[in-house]
Parts: sequence; C-alpha cells; structure tokens
Amino acid sequence: MKVLSGTALALALSITAVSSALARPATAQMNTVLLKSQTGQVESINNSTVIVRTTDGNVRMYQIEPAVITALKLTSGSTVLFNNSNLISGRITDINRNDIRVKLDNGTTQTYIATEVARRTLTTGDRVIVTPDMRIFRADRYTLTAKDVTLVQPVASSPTTDTTVRTTTQTTIVESTPQRTVVTSPVKTSTPIYSQPTTAVRALW
Repeated sequence: MKVLSGTALALALSITAVSSALARPATAQMNTVLLKSQTGQVESINNSTVIVRTTDGNVRMYQIEPAVITALKLTSGSTVLFNNSNLISGRITDINRNDIRVKLDNGTTQTYIATEVARRTLTTGDRVIVTPDMRIFRADRYTLTAKDVTLVQPVASSPTTDTTVRTTTQTTIVESTPQRTVVTSPVKTSTPIYSQPTTAVRALW
C-alpha cells in the first residue's frame, strides 16, 4: 500500500471537497434584501418563509409578514416585485451599550442608537438592514413588509377580434307601375232651348 505524501494527500482532499460541493444541489440564498427593484416568481411558501426565483436566475429565501402574504394572496407561481429602495444596508463595525456603528455599503459610517433588542440580537460583523425609522435588523432576519412587496398582476390577453369585413349586397327590386294616360274627352255642354210662350190667336169671326 502506497503512502501518500502530505502534498498529495492535501490535493486529494481538495479535489474531493470540490467534487462534493459541485454535487450539492443549489440552495436558496438567505434574504440578502436587494436594495433595488427585483422581480421574481414564488416557488414555495412555508409560513412566513417564501422561496423566490428572481429574474437574474438566483433562488432567494425571504421572510415576509404573514399578513402581507395573505393580503396579496401569494401562492406558488405568483410574480412579485421587491422594491427595497427605502432601506439601507451595511455591516456593524462596533456595538456598545449606547451606540451601534455601521459601515454602510456606500462607504460611509453611521452611528445608531442601540436598543435593548439590538444589543441582544446583534454582534460586530453582522450584515444589517436599516429602515427609514432607524431600526436595525440582521439582514437574514429582516421581514419584508407591505411597503417592500408588490404583487405583479398578470396581463390579461385581449380577445381576438375578427376584423373580417363582410359585405352584404342588398338587391332592391323596384316594381315600376306602368302609367296609364287617361284622355279626357271634352264635355259638351248642352245649350238649353227656351220655347217661346204660345200667344193665343184671336179668332176673326
């Protein structure tokens, strides 16, 4: 039995690890809360966890408030629009009793008030989401609200209109009535004949 040298053994383990990684099916990325408009199709829903295949080809896992899922009537196959432009994201660089320092993705550093919940759930190095009202959440635990999710209504196909113009030829039969010429004979008016009154002739005798 041949004994592998340290280099050969390390190489063999590396190849095995790579092969194992390639053999694993792709899993959904946990909610990274893309800070841009992103459209996707719902693949599955389990309570508040929604698996979405976005138009960029990635499969992502989001936490969406159950009330929002119900209100939008989300089901497998629904198309949704994520619009998270009102959120900002970054990484915690320091956290103490009073403050949380976050280096935002745009390169700036902001200091936020450390609430009791934030101190209990956040640690240095965490990726976080900051809402417009200055609340801070771990990026993988942020629950999308009605402001972040919109149901894309399917475009209804318009009914096909038959544009065939049918021309109906209507034949009108006009019956001509022959006109009869009536010749009217002049009416002869009879001239009345008046008889002279008879005068008695006296006798000569």
